[in-house]
Amino acid sequence: MELLLVDGKTIDGGPIADSTFSHLQKLLIAKNITTSYQINNAEPDIIDPVNNSASGGGKSIFGEFFILIVAPLIVLVIALIGSQIFLEKYRLRKNSKKPVKTNLKISNIKFNDVAGISEAKDEVCEIVDFLKNPQKYSSLGGRIPRGIILYGEPGNGKTLLAKALAGEAGVPFFSAAASEFVELYVGLGASRIRDLFDSAKKAAPCVVFIDEIDSIGTKRGFDNNTEREQALNQLLTEMDGFDEKENVVVIAATNRIDMLDPALIRPGRFDRHIYIAKPTIKGREEIFQVYLNKIGEKLDKNVNAANLAKLTVGLTGAEIANLVNEAAILAAKKNKQQVEEDDFMQAR
Repeated sequence: MELLLVDGKTIDGGPIADSTFSHLQKLLIAKNITTSYQINNAEPDIIDPVNNSASGGGKSIFGEFFILIVAPLIVLVIALIGSQIFLEKYRLRKNSKKPVKTNLKISNIKFNDVAGISEAKDEVCEIVDFLKNPQKYSSLGGRIPRGIILYGEPGNGKTLLAKALAGEAGVPFFSAAASEFVELYVGLGASRIRDLFDSAKKAAPCVVFIDEIDSIGTKRGFDNNTEREQALNQLLTEMDGFDEKENVVVIAATNRIDMLDPALIRPGRFDRHIYIAKPTIKGREEIFQVYLNKIGEKLDKNVNAANLAKLTVGLTGAEIANLVNEAAILAAKKNKQQVEEDDFMQAR
């Protein structure tokens, strides 16, 4: 060890003991002289005379800060990213095995439960006959329509009519929302569509109902959604892949048929387009009668379905059902024994 001044000159040029160095260092610091010492050819440490701390060749403050603070943070960020990737892969595997919500039971809804859309019921009646007696049509070279699109304003009974069709035919009813086929990962929605149609083919004859089909059936190139377009392509493939002996009817419902892809609504896929309009005055009377019958003896005798139909111009079937329910709630709040006409007026 040798004692050096800042300019590199030695005091005596030879090694000194640690105790001597310590004594000289204190002496020089007291006189405000900067010193350094060199061991085994290492870079000298400069002694700060004010703070009595070393700088230069030793460990810097930045190095200690990096080791104690920055390095653990980097490790933590890497660990968080790795855990996030693992969770996303786990979610993908879990969702790929998640079945589409379906109802394999026979629908208990009949055409008698559907009122106000008599014209639409007449158009689907022959589908019921085909599902019950397929040989009657196939013997003459006819085939069942592969798809039916029910379109119109919300609340007019599209879903109810599809359930009634399956209930009248006495066949299994598969129902799914089109939004279930659109996922974050490309290909997952297409896989669910394949699973749905595979199950339907095994349960044939049956009815497959896809609600709000515009979620996946929008014209391609409209929003650059790769997952949605792949799900749509898979649906088109499945609609083309039906065997003539497979009595599977696909019914779809939408409020915006003008937004659907032309390849989806062409003949051979969705052969029939049935418009579900708002009920007329006669239709509203029929709908009121269906829901008033559910009240039964608790309905006041002065309540008349025809009068209510005249007072509810422009209401849909869903709005009429809600009106009857609100009238019953108002009557219960007033502790009445029956639902009276003024309850319907207040609920209107």
